[in-house]
Amino acid sequence: GHLTPPLNRLTKFGRGFGHDRTGELLCPAGVDWKNLETKLSSGEKVVVGHHWPIFIYANNEFDSNDPWKGLLRSGLLIKAFKHVFIAPSSADLADGTVTTKSGNAKIHGMKRTTKASIVYIATQTLENPVHNRLVLDLLVWWDSKIFPHYVPEATMIPLEGSPLDRIQQMAAESALTVLSS
Repeated sequence: GHLTPPLNRLTKFGRGFGHDRTGELLCPAGVDWKNLETKLSSGEKVVVGHHWPIFIYANNEFDSNDPWKGLLRSGLLIKAFKHVFIAPSSADLADGTVTTKSGNAKIHGMKRTTKASIVYIATQTLENPVHNRLVLDLLVWWDSKIFPHYVPEATMIPLEGSPLDRIQQMAAESALTVLSS
């Protein structure tokens, strides 16, 4: 959608916290924009790096009891990611729809989402081993939005017990027999 009032392309005045809608999107998760609006827009209060903006959460909703819920799953992030990595026209396409144009992702052989491609600074938080399952779930979710035909490894039948696995085991045993004789 379009911002009302629209942003002036020639000046930065009226952007960020100085604009009703962008200020609301930039407002820290868990903070009520309406209570802080005048203080943030005037510069009386400032936001520091450990306060993440609400726009990175799905539906701009933050659950303080489950801060991973919706984290980095917002529609705005999806549109921005598609605009940059796929093609500007793909930002408005429905989920699962692919563009026929070769965007940056295709040109550079990008076939799946990475933590760094979502947001560099968040990778510092996402590296915590305690969160590995949550991070994997997040990456699978992003892949479903950006690369709908990607099949996550977790859904693939494991190699163990397959004919190829058995052939590799027999080859290894045969090589050991040859080496020991």
